[in-house]
Amino acid sequence: AAIVGFSRISYGLLLPSIRADLRGAYSLYGLVSTANFVGYLLGTLALPLLLALWRNRLKLTVAALLLMNATIIASATSFDLIQLSIWRFLVGFFSAIALVLTLSLVLDCIRPQERGRASGIIWMGASLGVTISGLIAPPMLSIGSSIAWRLVWAAMGISGIAVVFGLHRALRPHNARPLASEEQTSHIQQSGREITLLTDLLRPRGFLFATLAYFGYGFGYIIYLTFFVALVVQQGLPSLLVGLIWAAMGTAGAVSGLIWGRAIDRWPTGFTLAITLLLGALGALSVLTQQMLLEAIGAAFFGLSVFLGPPLIITFLLRRAIPGERYPSSYSLLNTLFGIGQVLGPLAGGLIVDRLGLVPGIALTAVALVAAALLALCYGMIQRYQPTSSVEHIA
Repeated sequence: AAIVGFSRISYGLLLPSIRADLRGAYSLYGLVSTANFVGYLLGTLALPLLLALWRNRLKLTVAALLLMNATIIASATSFDLIQLSIWRFLVGFFSAIALVLTLSLVLDCIRPQERGRASGIIWMGASLGVTISGLIAPPMLSIGSSIAWRLVWAAMGISGIAVVFGLHRALRPHNARPLASEEQTSHIQQSGREITLLTDLLRPRGFLFATLAYFGYGFGYIIYLTFFVALVVQQGLPSLLVGLIWAAMGTAGAVSGLIWGRAIDRWPTGFTLAITLLLGALGALSVLTQQMLLEAIGAAFFGLSVFLGPPLIITFLLRRAIPGERYPSSYSLLNTLFGIGQVLGPLAGGLIVDRLGLVPGIALTAVALVAAALLALCYGMIQRYQPTSSVEHIA
């Protein structure tokens, strides 16, 4: 999970160095980020087909991880934005497959009563990937050469390949169960029928408002992660301090997995989701002060609020709201809508940055998160006025 987080979120940290080398408007770099999330979205959609065609999940996971790290290394060879976009698209595609399968395989090795805590720990790895990138990248970037960002991605990919072999060795004794051909056929036959059940997410008195809140979260948070480092570099912050702020944001995100996990156990409502989104908006608004200390505090606050909080909470809420047999299809659609939000966010943010500047562009994050929080509040109100039996379907 740390390597996946490293691969996807490090782009924002490296953006100033990449732009200094390859040139171009911020809107173009927003398109590069969008290409990455289009790849992630398509990877999510392609996974069911790949599982039907490739029976051994462990081998498929290893292949996806190796290809993800290979394309990270290939990204370092880019000499224009077209090449960079292609490689970032492929990184996103393979990272989606790798993340879902890695989570699935690891949780299969965990006792059911411990899977919730284990899932939180795994997701904390993504935030730790941000922390690691914040500590490693700035010293390499400080040399000021056009090859600095290339070295970071090359080192990232090589270390990721080493981790893949360790993961394979750890999971192999558990004999990751191949999908039986009967199960594959059954899955394919049922997929069309399950589509009709996905309306659970779109009913106004069902999960619709929570679904839209998650879409808004995907749209908003990625704008901040894409352009925040570019802002503080523009303000003259040394690369070492930039890295420390980035690392602090990732560390806060890792800690938040424990905080929000406990919160949702105690208050499993849309109101808890709204709190995380509002706190994230508050952290993003720190860029309006244009004071580096407040921006640094805001970045850590942002990481603490929205790095892991909304994904953990929305997954838990969906599990309560959707019957067990419909949960996988509903979760897939929910992540698809979330992915669309991540695709549109950098596009909109890049356009605003080019026209109005980095501060207004990043402030769009706060607007999106506040809108998402209002939608989450609506879902909380729906929960309050529905009988418990009609909301909870824990299987």
